[in-house]
Amino acid sequence: MSVKNLSECPVCKSISLAKFNSYKHTCYACSDCNSVFHKKKEGKYLFEWFLPVKLLSKFLPRQVVLRLFHAPIKKFDPSEFYDGYKKQSLNPSSIKISQADQIYDILNLNNINLQNLEILDISGGPGVVASKFKDKCKRIIVSEFSDISVKAMRENLNVDALKFDYEKDKIEKVVNGKFDLVMIRSSMIFCKDFDKFLVSLSKVLKPEGYVLIQTIVPTLGEVYWWQQMEFKFPIIYSQMAIEKFFYKNGFNLLYGYREYGSYISIKKRSVGKYGLLGHLFTWLIEFPMVLIYYSLAKKNKIPIDQSLKHKFLTQLWKFSEKKENFTNSPDIINFDNSSTDHQSPDFYQKYNGFLKKNETGN
Repeated sequence: MSVKNLSECPVCKSISLAKFNSYKHTCYACSDCNSVFHKKKEGKYLFEWFLPVKLLSKFLPRQVVLRLFHAPIKKFDPSEFYDGYKKQSLNPSSIKISQADQIYDILNLNNINLQNLEILDISGGPGVVASKFKDKCKRIIVSEFSDISVKAMRENLNVDALKFDYEKDKIEKVVNGKFDLVMIRSSMIFCKDFDKFLVSLSKVLKPEGYVLIQTIVPTLGEVYWWQQMEFKFPIIYSQMAIEKFFYKNGFNLLYGYREYGSYISIKKRSVGKYGLLGHLFTWLIEFPMVLIYYSLAKKNKIPIDQSLKHKFLTQLWKFSEKKENFTNSPDIINFDNSSTDHQSPDFYQKYNGFLKKNETGN
Protein backbone atom coordinates (compact mmCIF):
# COMPACT_ATOMS: atom_id res chain seq x y z
CA MET A 1 0.00 0.00 0.00
CA SER A 2 1.13 3.56 -0.58
CA VAL A 3 1.96 5.67 2.44
CA LYS A 4 1.44 9.40 2.86
CA ASN A 5 4.71 11.36 2.38
CA LEU A 6 6.59 8.18 1.44
CA SER A 7 5.67 6.17 -1.63
CA GLU A 8 8.33 3.47 -1.83
CA CYS A 9 10.90 1.50 0.13
CA PRO A 10 14.36 3.11 -0.22
CA VAL A 11 15.94 -0.36 -0.07
CA CYS A 12 14.03 -2.31 -2.75
CA LYS A 13 11.64 0.33 -4.20
CA SER A 14 8.55 -1.67 -3.23
CA ILE A 15 5.34 0.25 -2.58
CA SER A 16 4.05 -2.40 -0.17
CA LEU A 17 4.74 -0.67 3.15
CA ALA A 18 3.35 -1.01 6.66
CA LYS A 19 3.34 2.23 8.64
CA PHE A 20 3.61 2.31 12.44
CA ASN A 21 4.38 4.85 15.10
CA SER A 22 7.19 5.48 17.61
CA TYR A 23 7.94 8.38 19.95
CA LYS A 24 10.19 10.49 17.71
CA HIS A 25 9.84 8.77 14.35
CA THR A 26 7.24 7.40 11.99
CA CYS A 27 8.36 3.89 11.02
CA TYR A 28 7.85 1.88 7.84
CA ALA A 29 8.39 -1.83 7.26
CA CYS A 30 8.64 -3.19 3.73
CA SER A 31 6.52 -6.25 3.02
CA ASP A 32 8.85 -7.31 0.20
CA CYS A 33 12.40 -6.98 1.60
CA ASN A 34 11.43 -6.78 5.32
CA SER A 35 13.69 -3.79 5.98
CA VAL A 36 12.65 -0.98 8.34
CA PHE A 37 13.21 2.73 7.85
CA HIS A 38 12.26 5.87 9.75
CA LYS A 39 11.07 9.40 9.11
CA LYS A 40 11.57 11.91 11.90
CA LYS A 41 8.33 13.47 13.11
CA GLU A 42 7.60 17.11 12.47
CA GLY A 43 6.37 19.44 15.21
CA LYS A 44 6.31 18.68 18.93
CA TYR A 45 6.97 15.29 20.49
CA LEU A 46 4.36 13.92 22.90
CA PHE A 47 6.04 15.11 26.12
CA GLU A 48 6.69 18.56 24.67
CA TRP A 49 2.96 19.25 24.57
CA PHE A 50 2.50 19.22 28.34
CA LEU A 51 5.96 19.43 30.00
CA PRO A 52 7.87 22.71 30.60
CA VAL A 53 10.72 21.99 28.19
CA LYS A 54 12.80 25.14 28.84
CA LEU A 55 12.59 24.73 32.60
CA LEU A 56 13.41 21.03 32.60
CA SER A 57 16.29 21.53 30.16
CA LYS A 58 18.04 23.72 32.74
CA PHE A 59 18.47 21.08 35.41
CA LEU A 60 17.88 17.66 33.82
CA PRO A 61 21.01 15.86 32.51
CA ARG A 62 21.71 16.62 28.87
CA GLN A 63 21.28 12.98 27.90
CA VAL A 64 17.76 12.87 29.37
CA VAL A 65 16.81 16.13 27.64
CA LEU A 66 17.96 14.79 24.27
CA ARG A 67 15.93 11.62 24.79
CA LEU A 68 12.67 13.40 25.64
CA PHE A 69 12.84 16.64 23.67
CA HIS A 70 14.24 18.14 20.49
CA ALA A 71 17.96 18.84 20.33
CA PRO A 72 18.90 22.54 20.52
CA ILE A 73 18.50 24.26 17.17
CA LYS A 74 21.80 26.15 17.52
CA LYS A 75 25.26 24.92 18.42
CA PHE A 76 24.41 21.26 18.17
CA ASP A 77 25.70 18.70 15.70
CA PRO A 78 24.43 15.12 15.36
CA SER A 79 28.01 13.89 15.80
CA GLU A 80 27.80 14.98 19.44
CA PHE A 81 25.90 11.77 20.11
CA TYR A 82 29.08 9.86 19.30
CA ASP A 83 31.59 12.10 21.05
CA GLY A 84 31.29 9.79 24.06
CA TYR A 85 33.82 7.57 22.30
CA LYS A 86 36.47 10.00 23.58
CA LYS A 87 35.99 8.77 27.15
CA GLN A 88 35.76 5.13 26.06
CA SER A 89 39.08 5.36 24.20
CA LEU A 90 40.75 6.59 27.39
CA ASN A 91 39.37 3.82 29.56
CA PRO A 92 38.11 0.91 27.42
CA SER A 93 36.08 -1.73 29.21
CA SER A 94 36.98 -5.42 29.21
CA ILE A 95 33.84 -5.96 27.12
CA LYS A 96 35.10 -3.60 24.40
CA ILE A 97 38.53 -5.20 24.51
CA SER A 98 37.02 -8.65 24.07
CA GLN A 99 35.51 -7.56 20.72
CA ALA A 100 39.01 -7.89 19.27
CA ASP A 101 39.17 -11.49 20.54
CA GLN A 102 35.86 -12.28 18.87
CA ILE A 103 36.96 -10.86 15.51
CA TYR A 104 40.25 -12.73 15.78
CA ASP A 105 38.33 -15.98 16.26
CA ILE A 106 36.16 -15.26 13.21
CA LEU A 107 39.26 -14.77 11.10
CA ASN A 108 41.01 -17.81 12.56
CA LEU A 109 37.99 -20.08 11.98
CA ASN A 110 38.08 -19.05 8.32
CA ASN A 111 41.85 -19.59 7.97
CA ILE A 112 42.59 -15.87 7.54
CA ASN A 113 45.96 -14.84 8.96
CA LEU A 114 45.75 -11.49 10.77
CA GLN A 115 49.47 -10.83 10.25
CA ASN A 116 49.01 -10.64 6.48
CA LEU A 117 46.15 -8.15 6.50
CA GLU A 118 45.74 -4.47 5.70
CA ILE A 119 42.48 -3.56 7.47
CA LEU A 120 39.93 -0.76 7.25
CA ASP A 121 37.56 -0.53 10.24
CA ILE A 122 34.66 1.69 9.13
CA SER A 123 32.99 3.62 11.96
CA GLY A 124 35.13 1.60 14.34
CA GLY A 125 35.02 3.99 17.31
CA PRO A 126 36.17 4.09 20.05
CA GLY A 127 39.11 2.41 18.31
CA VAL A 128 39.73 -0.37 20.82
CA VAL A 129 39.78 -3.11 18.16
CA ALA A 130 42.17 -1.08 16.02
CA SER A 131 44.47 -0.53 19.00
CA LYS A 132 44.59 -4.27 19.68
CA PHE A 133 45.23 -5.17 16.02
CA LYS A 134 47.70 -2.43 15.03
CA ASP A 135 50.80 -4.39 16.10
CA LYS A 136 49.47 -7.72 14.80
CA CYS A 137 48.61 -6.83 11.20
CA LYS A 138 50.32 -5.00 8.34
CA ARG A 139 48.17 -1.88 8.65
CA ILE A 140 44.86 -0.82 10.16
CA ILE A 141 42.91 2.39 9.67
CA VAL A 142 39.76 3.23 11.62
CA SER A 143 37.15 5.79 10.59
CA GLU A 144 34.48 7.57 12.63
CA PHE A 145 31.71 10.13 12.10
CA SER A 146 32.77 12.44 14.94
CA ASP A 147 35.85 14.70 14.69
CA ILE A 148 36.25 14.54 18.47
CA SER A 149 36.29 10.75 18.41
CA VAL A 150 38.83 10.70 15.57
CA LYS A 151 41.14 12.99 17.52
CA ALA A 152 40.70 10.93 20.70
CA MET A 153 41.58 7.68 18.93
CA ARG A 154 44.73 9.23 17.50
CA GLU A 155 45.86 10.80 20.77
CA ASN A 156 44.70 8.20 23.31
CA LEU A 157 45.24 4.97 21.39
CA ASN A 158 47.83 6.01 18.81
CA VAL A 159 45.83 4.52 15.95
CA ASP A 160 45.54 5.78 12.40
CA ALA A 161 42.07 7.37 12.41
CA LEU A 162 40.15 9.54 9.96
CA LYS A 163 36.71 11.09 9.59
CA PHE A 164 34.18 9.38 7.34
CA ASP A 165 30.50 10.21 6.83
CA TYR A 166 28.35 7.70 4.94
CA GLU A 167 26.19 10.52 3.62
CA LYS A 168 28.81 13.04 2.53
CA ASP A 169 31.93 11.03 1.68
CA LYS A 170 32.98 8.36 -0.78
CA ILE A 171 35.20 5.82 0.91
CA GLU A 172 37.63 5.62 -2.04
CA LYS A 173 38.19 9.40 -1.73
CA VAL A 174 38.88 9.24 2.01
CA VAL A 175 41.37 6.36 2.37
CA ASN A 176 44.63 5.65 0.57
CA GLY A 177 45.51 2.29 -0.90
CA LYS A 178 43.56 -0.96 -0.86
CA PHE A 179 42.70 -3.38 1.91
CA ASP A 180 42.53 -7.11 2.48
CA LEU A 181 39.73 -6.77 5.05
CA VAL A 182 37.05 -4.12 5.58
CA MET A 183 35.03 -4.29 8.80
CA ILE A 184 31.60 -2.65 9.00
CA ARG A 185 30.56 -3.15 12.60
CA SER A 186 27.26 -1.71 13.84
CA SER A 187 27.29 1.15 11.34
CA MET A 188 25.61 0.05 8.10
CA ILE A 189 22.29 1.19 9.65
CA PHE A 190 23.55 4.75 9.01
CA CYS A 191 24.15 4.07 5.31
CA LYS A 192 21.06 5.05 3.32
CA ASP A 193 22.16 3.30 0.12
CA PHE A 194 24.14 0.17 0.96
CA ASP A 195 24.01 -1.09 -2.61
CA LYS A 196 25.75 2.05 -3.86
CA PHE A 197 28.20 1.92 -0.95
CA LEU A 198 29.29 -1.62 -1.87
CA VAL A 199 30.12 -0.42 -5.38
CA SER A 200 32.32 2.25 -3.80
CA LEU A 201 33.78 -0.20 -1.29
CA SER A 202 34.90 -2.62 -4.00
CA LYS A 203 37.29 0.11 -5.20
CA VAL A 204 39.29 -0.06 -1.98
CA LEU A 205 39.28 -3.87 -1.68
CA LYS A 206 42.14 -5.98 -2.96
CA PRO A 207 41.26 -8.89 -5.28
CA GLU A 208 39.83 -11.70 -3.13
CA GLY A 209 39.48 -9.25 -0.21
CA TYR A 210 37.04 -9.74 2.68
CA VAL A 211 34.22 -7.74 4.23
CA LEU A 212 33.08 -8.45 7.78
CA ILE A 213 29.68 -7.02 8.75
CA GLN A 214 28.03 -6.97 12.17
CA THR A 215 24.62 -5.35 12.36
CA ILE A 216 21.20 -5.45 13.94
CA VAL A 217 18.37 -6.80 11.79
CA PRO A 218 14.72 -5.78 12.12
CA THR A 219 12.66 -6.58 15.21
CA LEU A 220 10.14 -4.42 17.02
CA GLY A 221 12.61 -4.40 19.89
CA GLU A 222 15.24 -2.71 17.71
CA VAL A 223 12.66 -0.08 16.79
CA TYR A 224 11.20 0.70 20.20
CA TRP A 225 14.23 0.52 22.46
CA TRP A 226 15.81 3.20 20.24
CA GLN A 227 12.70 5.31 19.62
CA GLN A 228 13.89 8.24 21.76
CA MET A 229 17.03 8.83 19.71
CA GLU A 230 16.96 12.34 18.27
CA PHE A 231 19.22 11.35 15.39
CA LYS A 232 18.23 7.75 14.80
CA PHE A 233 19.81 5.40 12.29
CA PRO A 234 17.73 5.75 9.10
CA ILE A 235 17.50 2.09 7.98
CA ILE A 236 17.62 -1.37 9.53
CA TYR A 237 18.40 -3.67 6.61
CA SER A 238 16.94 -7.16 6.64
CA GLN A 239 19.21 -10.16 6.16
CA MET A 240 17.44 -10.74 2.85
CA ALA A 241 18.34 -7.26 1.58
CA ILE A 242 21.93 -7.43 2.85
CA GLU A 243 22.60 -10.70 1.06
CA LYS A 244 20.96 -9.51 -2.14
CA PHE A 245 23.27 -6.47 -2.30
CA PHE A 246 26.42 -8.45 -1.57
CA TYR A 247 25.70 -11.10 -4.19
CA LYS A 248 24.80 -8.42 -6.73
CA ASN A 249 28.16 -6.70 -6.23
CA GLY A 250 30.39 -9.73 -6.62
CA PHE A 251 30.69 -11.12 -3.10
CA ASN A 252 30.41 -14.68 -1.84
CA LEU A 253 29.27 -15.56 1.70
CA LEU A 254 31.86 -17.54 3.65
CA TYR A 255 30.59 -17.57 7.23
CA GLY A 256 27.76 -16.16 9.28
CA TYR A 257 25.75 -16.39 12.47
CA ARG A 258 22.85 -14.74 14.30
CA GLU A 259 22.66 -13.89 17.99
CA TYR A 260 19.67 -12.90 20.11
CA GLY A 261 19.68 -10.92 23.33
CA SER A 262 17.22 -9.48 25.81
CA TYR A 263 17.04 -5.71 25.98
CA ILE A 264 15.82 -6.05 29.55
CA SER A 265 19.06 -7.68 30.63
CA ILE A 266 21.07 -5.19 28.57
CA LYS A 267 19.35 -2.27 30.27
CA LYS A 268 19.84 -3.76 33.72
CA ARG A 269 23.58 -3.86 33.11
CA SER A 270 24.00 -0.59 31.22
CA VAL A 271 21.96 1.90 33.26
CA GLY A 272 23.85 1.17 36.46
CA LYS A 273 26.66 3.53 35.48
CA TYR A 274 24.17 6.43 35.55
CA GLY A 275 23.17 5.70 39.14
CA LEU A 276 19.68 6.14 40.53
CA LEU A 277 18.67 8.64 37.84
CA GLY A 278 19.55 6.14 35.11
CA HIS A 279 17.38 3.44 36.70
CA LEU A 280 14.47 5.85 37.26
CA PHE A 281 14.55 7.08 33.67
CA THR A 282 14.77 3.59 32.17
CA TRP A 283 12.15 1.80 34.26
CA LEU A 284 9.68 4.67 34.87
CA ILE A 285 9.85 6.40 31.48
CA GLU A 286 11.68 4.47 28.77
CA PHE A 287 10.38 0.95 29.45
CA PRO A 288 6.69 1.99 29.83
CA MET A 289 7.00 3.91 26.53
CA VAL A 290 8.39 0.79 24.86
CA LEU A 291 5.45 -1.28 26.09
CA ILE A 292 2.84 1.30 25.06
CA TYR A 293 4.10 1.77 21.50
CA TYR A 294 4.82 -1.95 21.16
CA SER A 295 1.27 -2.89 22.16
CA LEU A 296 -0.11 -0.49 19.55
CA ALA A 297 2.17 -1.85 16.82
CA LYS A 298 1.25 -5.46 17.59
CA LYS A 299 -2.27 -4.73 16.39
CA ASN A 300 -0.94 -4.05 12.87
CA LYS A 301 0.41 -6.59 10.42
CA ILE A 302 4.05 -5.50 10.42
CA PRO A 303 6.25 -7.78 8.27
CA ILE A 304 9.21 -8.10 10.67
CA ASP A 305 10.11 -10.08 13.79
CA GLN A 306 7.46 -9.11 16.36
CA SER A 307 9.63 -9.73 19.42
CA LEU A 308 11.22 -7.13 21.69
CA LYS A 309 14.56 -8.89 21.40
CA HIS A 310 17.90 -7.63 20.15
CA LYS A 311 18.77 -9.54 16.95
CA PHE A 312 22.31 -9.36 15.60
CA LEU A 313 23.80 -10.66 12.34
CA THR A 314 27.48 -11.33 11.62
CA GLN A 315 28.67 -12.30 8.15
CA LEU A 316 32.04 -12.66 6.43
CA TRP A 317 32.02 -12.05 2.67
CA LYS A 318 34.74 -12.54 0.05
CA PHE A 319 35.04 -10.30 -3.00
CA SER A 320 35.71 -11.87 -6.38
CA GLU A 321 35.60 -10.31 -9.82
CA LYS A 322 35.23 -13.80 -11.28
CA LYS A 323 31.75 -15.06 -10.50
CA GLU A 324 32.70 -18.59 -11.51
CA ASN A 325 34.73 -18.70 -8.28
CA PHE A 326 31.51 -18.56 -6.25
CA THR A 327 30.56 -21.56 -4.17
CA ASN A 328 27.40 -22.50 -2.35
CA SER A 329 26.75 -20.31 0.69
CA PRO A 330 27.18 -21.90 4.11
CA ASP A 331 24.39 -22.32 6.60
CA ILE A 332 23.96 -19.45 9.05
CA ILE A 333 24.67 -20.53 12.63
CA ASN A 334 21.80 -19.60 14.92
CA PHE A 335 22.89 -18.83 18.47
CA ASP A 336 19.42 -18.52 19.98
CA ASN A 337 20.49 -19.43 23.52
CA SER A 338 19.32 -16.57 25.75
CA SER A 339 22.03 -17.26 28.34
CA THR A 340 25.38 -15.51 28.36
CA ASP A 341 27.03 -18.61 26.86
CA HIS A 342 26.23 -17.46 23.33
CA GLN A 343 26.29 -13.67 23.55
CA SER A 344 28.93 -11.36 22.13
CA PRO A 345 30.24 -8.01 23.39
CA ASP A 346 27.41 -6.40 21.41
CA PHE A 347 25.12 -7.64 24.19
CA TYR A 348 27.29 -6.07 26.90
CA GLN A 349 28.84 -9.44 27.67
CA LYS A 350 32.55 -10.20 27.65
CA TYR A 351 33.31 -12.54 24.76
CA ASN A 352 34.01 -16.01 26.13
CA GLY A 353 35.16 -17.85 23.02
CA PHE A 354 31.78 -19.39 22.18
CA LEU A 355 32.57 -19.38 18.44
CA LYS A 356 35.54 -21.71 18.94
CA LYS A 357 33.53 -23.85 21.36
CA ASN A 358 30.80 -24.23 18.75
CA GLU A 359 33.33 -25.26 16.11
CA THR A 360 34.85 -27.97 18.30
CA GLY A 361 31.54 -29.04 19.81
CA ASN A 362 32.80 -28.49 23.37
